[in-house]
Amino acid sequence: MAGNVLGTFGLIENQHDTEVKYTLTSKKIMFKKKEAQLFLIRDVTKLEQVHHRAVEEKYRGLLLSTITHDIRTPLTIIKGNIESLEEHVEKTGAGYLEAIKASANNLEYFMYDVSVCLFHAKAP
Repeated sequence: MAGNVLGTFGLIENQHDTEVKYTLTSKKIMFKKKEAQLFLIRDVTKLEQVHHRAVEEKYRGLLLSTITHDIRTPLTIIKGNIESLEEHVEKTGAGYLEAIKASANNLEYFMYDVSVCLFHAKAP
């Protein structure tokens, strides 16, 4: 039923101390050949909870994508430069490059683990 939403209000239920949200809608109707006003009060608590969870999931995914992109891009550049330097570094400097390479690989594995955990974690 389409009508004019007059407002949304909340009430606290004493039994569980949880807020319940309602909308109040009005619509003009014909009743016994006379114009009348019909008011409808609807519980929208669950609807709002579902909406908020969907928004939270959307932003959680967006945040995760941004973080992984912002870390993986420089990490890819670092690893590429390490490969280039390995061809030109003498044996005395090779140990330093191996340490940098190992750290870059560890960071890459860590980012993968974080991505997997966050994608599979359920929102509270």
